[in-house]
Amino acid sequence: GLNPFAMHAASLILFAVNCWLAFYLIISLGIKRHIALVSVSLWIIMSGNIDAAVWICECNDLLAMFFLLLASLIWLYFCLAKKPSIFYVLLACICWLLSILNKEVGMLWPIGAVIVAFLKSGDSGNRLKKSGYYYFVMSLPFVFMAIYILMKIAAQGSTAGLNLYEYAGKEDAAYNYPLILKLVKMTLHY
Repeated sequence: GLNPFAMHAASLILFAVNCWLAFYLIISLGIKRHIALVSVSLWIIMSGNIDAAVWICECNDLLAMFFLLLASLIWLYFCLAKKPSIFYVLLACICWLLSILNKEVGMLWPIGAVIVAFLKSGDSGNRLKKSGYYYFVMSLPFVFMAIYILMKIAAQGSTAGLNLYEYAGKEDAAYNYPLILKLVKMTLHY
């Protein structure tokens, strides 16, 4: 209806949850509470975050940040767990996928996730390496990234006009293959 109270309230609640998740993530990384509090306080007053909290149409920013922070916390829990489970990796990847389906701000999350796993895993990472699942688990975020890219290409019906030959300077229509087809041909050739 004409009363936007519920939508504004939902945005403010989601903004508050994001602030708490950001604070908890910083603390979980081993940073002191007062530094985490100052960091989150500065993050709160940034104009992009204020706009997302106040404007109803910016709810996708809040949802993307919520799922991205949740994916990061779950991934960190996986890295620090005494018995690492593939369930947490899949859950983190699904949260990340939900994040970039809202907005593509977290597209590079898999790179950061693998770096955090390498730096923070400790004994659980050694147990995971011995079990043989380490490289499989570390590749899962990139598999989800590939799934997202393929979903986007399927939704757009093409590769959005990207092709290899356009950037190489060849203008002949016979050589004007879409990027994905060219990459598939190159992969199958080797």
